[in-house]
Amino acid sequence: MSQKTSLNFFGKITAVTLLSAAAVFSLNVKDAKAETSSQTINVSSSDIEDRGAYRAIQAALNQAEEEATSQTPYRVVVAPGNYELNSTLRVYSNTDLVLDGVTLQESKEPESGTNMIKVGDSYDQNSGYYYKNITVEGGTLDKNGSNATALKAVHVENFTLKNMTIENTYNSHLMETAGVNGLNINSCTFKNQTIDLSNNSDIENSYEAIQLDILIPEHLQGYLPEALQTKNVQITNCTFDSVPRGVGSHTTFLNVPFDNIQIKNNTFTNMGSCAIEGMNWINCTISGNTISNSPRGIALYSVRDFNTYLPSSASKEGGVASSYSDKYKKPSTKQNITISGNIISSSGKDKYAPYDPLGILLEGVNLKKSVTNPNHGDVVPRGNYFISGATITRNTITSDSHGIKLIDAKNSTISSNKITCTAKKGSNLHGILL
Repeated sequence: MSQKTSLNFFGKITAVTLLSAAAVFSLNVKDAKAETSSQTINVSSSDIEDRGAYRAIQAALNQAEEEATSQTPYRVVVAPGNYELNSTLRVYSNTDLVLDGVTLQESKEPESGTNMIKVGDSYDQNSGYYYKNITVEGGTLDKNGSNATALKAVHVENFTLKNMTIENTYNSHLMETAGVNGLNINSCTFKNQTIDLSNNSDIENSYEAIQLDILIPEHLQGYLPEALQTKNVQITNCTFDSVPRGVGSHTTFLNVPFDNIQIKNNTFTNMGSCAIEGMNWINCTISGNTISNSPRGIALYSVRDFNTYLPSSASKEGGVASSYSDKYKKPSTKQNITISGNIISSSGKDKYAPYDPLGILLEGVNLKKSVTNPNHGDVVPRGNYFISGATITRNTITSDSHGIKLIDAKNSTISSNKITCTAKKGSNLHGILL
């Protein structure tokens, strides 16, 4: 990797690297809901007053489950208002749930502490991308300070979330997905996610506001375990405020990467840990995002020596055959990772884990010997799980630590980034550390 760097130790560190490359990926998932006919079910405020929000809305969703098809999708439109929700709303294929002007606040009744909206049944046993063509739009989901993820979308193809605010969870994600082909999250707000490490030793699994997870019961309950790839993800024009991590994944199946992940034009403010943290992502574009007051900006890891699971483990638990190997496979030299045009201000210490603060990190790992996953017992085979084929360009980074750091990365380009170091003179820090 050739590079040309000009340094000013009184403040600015500007890095310019030769070469330039760009990779553009687009979702190829057909919008199966672009049909000529649809049906609408209106849920009135009087119906909600008479029956309660859960019973009134769920009755409409159940009707949609029975009658909606890809040729005739159903819209369930809830009247504007503030309503208390005391149980999980379940949404099924070919359904739009429209909540414009609606605030659903979780009640403090015994049934609370569950998900507010979930794709599919309780303890769902469907495999593959079983559910299809689901949209949830508008309104606010207020967890009211309780635990459990607000919204779960799993085993689904073509799931859209737009113009919604999700807020006020305790020791839980705001949204969780796994096994999704075609995830589109646009113009949403995720905020006020509280993590109390003193109250639960396992809470490190709940840092992300939007968690891209895997179908293993230790991490995602209520669905059939399966080594089902998450792919074709777009998260755009969203706002993240006062959450530990904005978007990310900290688990993966060996040889089952998250594929075609696009995170663009979002705003991240007041992160406790990291704005975007990914594990085993390929064909990934992270661009046009603004990140401020965050210890870490963007961190992408390959396979790690923890939280890596074997595909066969999910097959055994869920009874679904997998074509993915448990053996070491050399990573692709063209992983097509592009991080461009982001504005990043990183400072302070990570509140939840001993990570070094920095602007952008790409980190592979060379396992000299096999490693046992402490959470599950799976044995990750030895091998070099490097990152390759990355382009980091035109980012503006202000950091009180390293600007850009690469570990076990190959065939990658760093170009035309502006990096300003705010640490004290004489600190052993680098604009670009290789």
